[in-house]
Amino acid sequence: MRQRFLNEFDYLWFDCMNGSSRGTGKLTPTGEPDPSVFSTEYNREGIRVGTAISLMVRQENRSQTPTVRFRHFWGANKRANLLSGLGNQNFDEQYKISQPNRENRLSFRLLETSKAYLSWAALADLSDRPPFRAFIEARRGVLIDIEKSELERRMQLYFDSTVTWKDIKEQQPELTEDAARFDAEKARKKVIAVDNYSQKHIRRYTVRPFENRWCYHSTIRPLWNEPRPELWAQCWVGNKFLVTRLKTEKEAKGSPIYFSSALVDYQAIARNVSVFPLQLRSVQGNSDAAVAEQLKIDGISDIAIEATARANLSPVVRTYLAELGITDPDTDAETAALIWMHVLAIGYSPAYLEENADGIRENFPRIPLPDNRETLIASANLGRQIAALLDPETPVTGVTSGKPRPELKAIAVVSRVGTGNLDPNTDFALTAGWGYAGQNGVTMPGRGKVIDRAYTSEEQSAIAQVIEQLGTATHDIYLNDIAYWKNIPDRVWNYTIGGYQVIKKWLSYREQKLLGRSLKAEEVTEVMNMARRIAAILLLEPQLDANYETVKQSTYPWVS
Repeated sequence: MRQRFLNEFDYLWFDCMNGSSRGTGKLTPTGEPDPSVFSTEYNREGIRVGTAISLMVRQENRSQTPTVRFRHFWGANKRANLLSGLGNQNFDEQYKISQPNRENRLSFRLLETSKAYLSWAALADLSDRPPFRAFIEARRGVLIDIEKSELERRMQLYFDSTVTWKDIKEQQPELTEDAARFDAEKARKKVIAVDNYSQKHIRRYTVRPFENRWCYHSTIRPLWNEPRPELWAQCWVGNKFLVTRLKTEKEAKGSPIYFSSALVDYQAIARNVSVFPLQLRSVQGNSDAAVAEQLKIDGISDIAIEATARANLSPVVRTYLAELGITDPDTDAETAALIWMHVLAIGYSPAYLEENADGIRENFPRIPLPDNRETLIASANLGRQIAALLDPETPVTGVTSGKPRPELKAIAVVSRVGTGNLDPNTDFALTAGWGYAGQNGVTMPGRGKVIDRAYTSEEQSAIAQVIEQLGTATHDIYLNDIAYWKNIPDRVWNYTIGGYQVIKKWLSYREQKLLGRSLKAEEVTEVMNMARRIAAILLLEPQLDANYETVKQSTYPWVS
């Protein structure tokens, strides 16, 4: 549509009226109220979506290059401000000229980025092949479970050819529900005719940041809505993945980049999820029957997965590394990951995210590469720390294992109201209203119970040197009327990745009415570990910002 407008009109003016409950929560960039332009004293809500007004002019004698002007209106007085500007004799001076082009997907918006942003490498430019699209189950979670044993039991029943469809309906009715492009009974007949239950298909599955569950993956269609057999071929034990998205329509909320050692769901971050394996194995020959069958269906035959892995790096990146003296990135996994760890270090720098928010929102994030080996290695070492903290499967000494660091020890302590000890058998039910069932089985977040407060003297003493990084206030987060996680600092509690408020999202799916049971002791501990991982990331931010500034000062001239 944007391309059509640019082809058909010579002059275009856009007044962005904002006021989006979905994108900005009806708040201005400074946090003030930003109601809909359609709000009135009789209808305060107006409409939920943001609004733009456009004027487009086509001349008889066409211009070779169209001129696009854009401006924002924010706040409660935007309608009056719009009207008052109509009589301005220097009307065009109220606007800024925007630059729609291929790099910003012909966006009419003013892209506030650092001057060099569009000259940096996009993530897709770093990869040897286009990114993989993430897995889509779309079976209401029947192939995914928090409980490994429950998933195993369910799938063994499904693959048992001696069990009738009627028996399955009685014992496990969710396995018999039809869904998108999916006739459940026909699908089972097809699947069990060509495949058997296999324990190797029970794998860890990243549903959202810090949320790994279990899944049973099969490439035999149509069990999974999108089984992604080519991605599955790269999901061997030991391979790891960078996760991002092409673009988002929402305002940027947290880093758009995540890291996983598990299979990745298409909603692992807010939308349009793409997966970059750190290493690749070539697919040729014929060894894995399940992968071979599905790829054959998709028009690719004679499939097998080579045992030797190579770095997932484009030829241009390999040339860049060679110029820095790194001539064989395929030698080992650590060298293969060097560039991707650098991406994590840059992608978690608050300065990078703030300076380049508009560009990051519109396309794959662009990453500056340093022009010297020492800076790249130092940046990658920071990125490895981020990767370990992001991956729930990786214990981190001083954070989730061993003796906790002093500044983390008092964070998210599992506590009891009043005196006495908590009993894991009776006191760990999550009933504070963190989530509820919406339509079509979708879980909706609830308010829960949060007590906002100042730090105690002991808590403040523990984080005195880093209080600005963690937040000047804290929260107690309740499971129920008895148990709570004591002292989750403000910035930890509100931390977002890929559009999700991490801890709150995790809790919403474990409300007792949804989960069907109380939390286990290890799950209660997992929330503490999650909070401490996030706190450790926040404490790295000064180093991440300093690293970003160093890279910007010595950037390699990227040519794609």
